[in-house]
Amino acid sequence: RFHRHRKIVLYLLIPAKLAACLSKQDEGAFASPTLLDKYGLPELADLVSAFQVGNVKAFERNLVVHEDLYVRKKIFLQLTKLRLLLYRNLLKRCCTLLLSVHNVPPSQTGRVKIAHLCAAAQAGGWDVDEIELECVLGMLIKKTIIKGNLDKERATVIFPPRTSKPSFPRAT
Repeated sequence: RFHRHRKIVLYLLIPAKLAACLSKQDEGAFASPTLLDKYGLPELADLVSAFQVGNVKAFERNLVVHEDLYVRKKIFLQLTKLRLLLYRNLLKRCCTLLLSVHNVPPSQTGRVKIAHLCAAAQAGGWDVDEIELECVLGMLIKKTIIKGNLDKERATVIFPPRTSKPSFPRAT
């Protein structure tokens, strides 16, 4: 009963929910695959899983393949705005990994070379070069999606002292 109405609501609710919840630790942050399968929304299931793990390639591929559907459902613009948050999720994982590999203590600032960050992002499935990554990092820092500074002379990103990982504030 009311299956069609619930499906319409899910199409509108899921992109808004993705924009509102930025960390995987939030309970119920992402729509479960069983819920999306129940209402016949496999395209959104793929999108949510790509967003959840920070897979830029899968996210972009899903947007291209289902662009007509997303435009008809009037959620394409919302989904394209999620790109910055997707970059943030992926870069957060890469920075946490790189800083733990280099054994940076939590009381010190984290300096990460852009080349290392680029290699980690490419390993995560994002086809990006160092110049593009530097532009994305600059945009994320300017919009206060992440905290840090770019050191162009040394080609590094400097994160403030951290408790257990780089400081990435929640977007509003």
